[in-house]
Amino acid sequence: MGDLLSQTNRFDEAEAAYRKAIELNPKWAGPWVSLGNLLQDRMKRYEEAEVAYRSAIELDEVSPFHVANLARLLARLARNDEASQLFRQSIKLAKDDDSNLLLQAHSWLGNSDLAMQALDALAERASEGSGTAFQKLKEQCFECHAIGISAALVELIERSRFADFLQPFALALRAARGEPEALLGVAVEVRGIAEEVLRSIRGGDD
Repeated sequence: MGDLLSQTNRFDEAEAAYRKAIELNPKWAGPWVSLGNLLQDRMKRYEEAEVAYRSAIELDEVSPFHVANLARLLARLARNDEASQLFRQSIKLAKDDDSNLLLQAHSWLGNSDLAMQALDALAERASEGSGTAFQKLKEQCFECHAIGISAALVELIERSRFADFLQPFALALRAARGEPEALLGVAVEVRGIAEEVLRSIRGGDD
């Protein structure tokens, strides 16, 4: 219910749902993570988001995603040394197919070759029709833009062997960074996807 309410921009109700889930099962890390994402990405209540993520980590110390979520929050708050340490920790915990997490962590840390491997793995699945992979690419555009590494992601996209498929994502990131002309003169179908991704970056369809 919390996820549904969050997706329909009913943020106060979503928060109440997540907190009720925590009350019902205080040993479950899941609602703590969802609450942290809501507080960070939609409600800009960063101190409370940090508490939520740290609570999730205490309950589930082996999930790389809990650690990565806290890392990107600290990156957003310019606590860069702490963020870097946590991104390194998340990489150690990650599985080989956690491409979205690895893309962001390696991009933040400046490991461009490893970030490219993660991007290509994610793009390959999306190009083959995986809706989940497509959504993860949109998510990475939103999150990387929020923590200030969208330029690095654009550079990776433009060097990727899937550059043509990923073009709408690069255009959306450029537009989000203040280059509205990026969407001019492109094919209608490319522009349509780019505008969808741009809405996601700006939080308009989440």
